[in-house]
Amino acid sequence: MRMKTEQTVYAGLGFLFMILLGIGVFADRSVTKLVDDSKAVVQTVAVKKSLEDLSSLLGDIRTTGANAVSPRIHQIETNMRMLTADNQRQQGRLDVLEPLVTAMLNAPSTALMNEIRTNVGLLRDEEDRLLGLRNAEHQQMAEQTTTVVRTGAFVGLIAVLSFALITRAGVRKRRQVREELERFFDLSLDLFCIRGYDGYFRQVNSAWEKTLGFSKEELFSRPFTDFIHPDDVEPTKKKVKELTQGTNTIAFDNRYRTKNGDYRWLRWTSTAVPNEQLIYSAARDITERR
Repeated sequence: MRMKTEQTVYAGLGFLFMILLGIGVFADRSVTKLVDDSKAVVQTVAVKKSLEDLSSLLGDIRTTGANAVSPRIHQIETNMRMLTADNQRQQGRLDVLEPLVTAMLNAPSTALMNEIRTNVGLLRDEEDRLLGLRNAEHQQMAEQTTTVVRTGAFVGLIAVLSFALITRAGVRKRRQVREELERFFDLSLDLFCIRGYDGYFRQVNSAWEKTLGFSKEELFSRPFTDFIHPDDVEPTKKKVKELTQGTNTIAFDNRYRTKNGDYRWLRWTSTAVPNEQLIYSAARDITERR
């Protein structure tokens, strides 16, 4: 039952990790896309601003002169080339616009200005179309991200609740089994105990108090050798050492002190569980036979 519960918990943690990993990957992709879209929006705004500046400068040619605005106009054309480098449609429109601008600088006319405005309008319309498309993609990605995060959170919550219930059921079952074992433990007239390799009792049954008079708290508070007859301490330690070094099971006799100062002879059968660092023992009072 313990292993099954632990395996369920580990499986649950693995499942939650996969959910969080999936959400993280999707969120990272979404953020990357949003950053790219933001850069594209900035480019679109810059192109539209360049188009406005170009129209304004060309409109002022007759008052300021072509020589005064020509460097600024060429700089704007260069910037727009760079900003629209990944858009063949806009590059083609610039191929049409730039000769018209050059002609306007050389010989300004109303007809040329009208044609330039028409081409500028086409460039601006394309940037507006791209901006609308990016906004739609941005909204779609935001909705998808929200859906994924909410779904992941909901599934994760259900998983947590499910594994919590499974774990709770496992803990209850283990508690029930332990209580049943303790009841069986306490029914025995023999002295049952579990000791750690550190020499302290981990668990004893009620027969200890009936036989020796010490409470469980008193037994747990001191090393087990404190309750053994001084002449039997070293032989007992030797037997315990044999257990911890690989002997499966040992049997021996020794004397344990009672609370009133007398000693009772106990016959022991013990076995060690190295991976738990514990020794399981059962003893029978053989004082009347000695």
